Amino acid sequence: MLRRAKEIEPQISAVLFEHAIRAADFSPESLSCLPDAPWKIPPEEYETRKDLRNTCTFTIDPASATDLDDALSFERVSQKEFRIGVHIADVSRFVLPDTALDREARIRSTSVYIPQHKLPMLPPELSEQACSLVPGEDRLAFSISWDTDDTGNITGRWIGRSVIRSCCKLSYDDAQDIIDGGFEVDVSGKTGPKLHGQFELKDVVDSLRSLHGITKKMREIRLRNGAFWIEIPKIVFLFDESGNPCDSLLGVRKESSFLVEELMLLANRSVAEVISKAFPGCALLRRHAEPRSMKLKEFEEFCRKRGLELDASSSGKLHLALPKMREK
Repeated sequence: MLRRAKEIEPQISAVLFEHAIRAADFSPESLSCLPDAPWKIPPEEYETRKDLRNTCTFTIDPASATDLDDALSFERVSQKEFRIGVHIADVSRFVLPDTALDREARIRSTSVYIPQHKLPMLPPELSEQACSLVPGEDRLAFSISWDTDDTGNITGRWIGRSVIRSCCKLSYDDAQDIIDGGFEVDVSGKTGPKLHGQFELKDVVDSLRSLHGITKKMREIRLRNGAFWIEIPKIVFLFDESGNPCDSLLGVRKESSFLVEELMLLANRSVAEVISKAFPGCALLRRHAEPRSMKLKEFEEFCRKRGLELDASSSGKLHLALPKMREK
């Protein structure tokens, strides 16, 4: 059915069609692969996985998130040694190779987020229920933990399947308030996010602030070693009661976002190291292409004519030059 071109729904449908993004419901064959609800972890999973339920673990997501697919953890090993963790919902327990659900997930490739719409790669019965790392519930995960010292240097690493239990669901704003010094614990326990299980708000506050301090040092080390980073502006759209865009503003990234980003980068890098070592001849890894030399020379000349110094001999030097240019 065709509708008026100026209506938002036909325009969204046209964009999805143009990019071959599947917007249809999941097939009955795919849904038949799902476990019966409510699903509980079988006893044998506890026997074969590392039990991390006694570690202070929590999620940080947008306030509106319904699928909590990653969690963070922190524990103090000694006075100057810490163990930080990233835990990803283990969907491989449910999506078996070459099943109808696996084939459909491959076609979809990823979850697609557009304003006021979400097209999931996996059915909500998995992404928002059995696999979602909701607080207070045992969940299967694939985990990476790192032992670090107080300077941000990694001294040890463990990767494997686990059972976790998140104690708290934080929004990015909640996390930022904690980083900024908010959510100081009162004796009534009425302030702050809802806690589940054995951990108290003070445990979450101390863990998050410790993670913030460690990830800041990790970021400094990464940039010092030649990493290159550019802040790409993100537009946030506002909608009226009818669901039509009525305004927009520039999104502001905060320290809570950088904290999560740094740990996810560390997790991806660790996984890449393991995969490339195990499968050196066929590991499929993402690598950013080098900038085109002609474009880089044009940019250097553009800056020189305007009295701006730019050293683009390496990604690290380019990263250091850009903030100075911005200040000038």
